[in-house]
Amino acid sequence: MMFLIQEVETNSPHLIMLYQWIESEWDDVEPLAPIKNGKAIPNPIIALKDGELVGGLVFTRFLSPITKEQAV
Repeated sequence: MMFLIQEVETNSPHLIMLYQWIESEWDDVEPLAPIKNGKAIPNPIIALKDGELVGGLVFTRFLSPITKEQAV
């Protein structure tokens, strides 16, 4: 079993799936963008196991389900 961690561009099919997972957990998630409030956002990082997406990291703002405030 091998895990691969890699940075991806915003047009990656794996990133689309990861973002769908994120949206299924939280409401009011902003669309992916390389720049927010004039600042560059790092490219997303994904984790693959045997070629299948198992997780990842995306920087975005969302409405926190706990505090009801914008969070990163």
